Amino acid sequence: MNIMIFSKDINSKNIILVSGGDASIPKLEQSLNYKLVIAADSGVDNCLKLGLIPDLVIGDLDSISNDSLNFIKSHKIKIFKYPVDKDMTDTELVLFYIQNNCPTDTTLYIFGFNGSRLDHSLINILLLDRYSKFFKIKLINDNNIIQLIEKKMIFPKDNYYYSLVPISNDGIVVSLIGFKFPLNSKKIEFSSSLAISNKIIDKEAVIYLHSGCGILIRSFE
Repeated sequence: MNIMIFSKDINSKNIILVSGGDASIPKLEQSLNYKLVIAADSGVDNCLKLGLIPDLVIGDLDSISNDSLNFIKSHKIKIFKYPVDKDMTDTELVLFYIQNNCPTDTTLYIFGFNGSRLDHSLINILLLDRYSKFFKIKLINDNNIIQLIEKKMIFPKDNYYYSLVPISNDGIVVSLIGFKFPLNSKKIEFSSSLAISNKIIDKEAVIYLHSGCGILIRSFE
């Protein structure tokens, strides 16, 4: 696949990607200090509803509204258009673009990753495994922050529920310190619900990932 070049603030450490699912920008967005907003196809519709002006639009443009399409064209917003028949979703096209153009210390915040299409919602979560080796990714909606489990993660006490979901065939081996349900080098099998809905009880908590690959979901009600 050809790599298209776009120069505006591409070295920004914090980038926002807005996809075409159910999108809202929680208060967290206000503290991200981002300099670049990328919309994946109909993510432009979400951007404009949320008061965000995308700097770059990537996708096949098969689901964007006419009003949004006219807006980005009239404002001369850069568009990287791809064929409808392709080997990646519009969201993955953005991830692939960032992989090939942005520094490894980039953090990508994805909004609108989930919606009525369960296939798109699921693959957007699983794409964490493919691309988090190149840069940090967080999927965010009103109630959840989702990211790949790192080798060592430290969190202050908060009101989140912490859930660890193995995605590697052999499961994961983790230690949890400072949680209501601590674990010591515990193996969690693939498809096990053992590590769902934990909470921090100490001033801070630590997650150690000893082996395997898994997803951390921080949820609040």
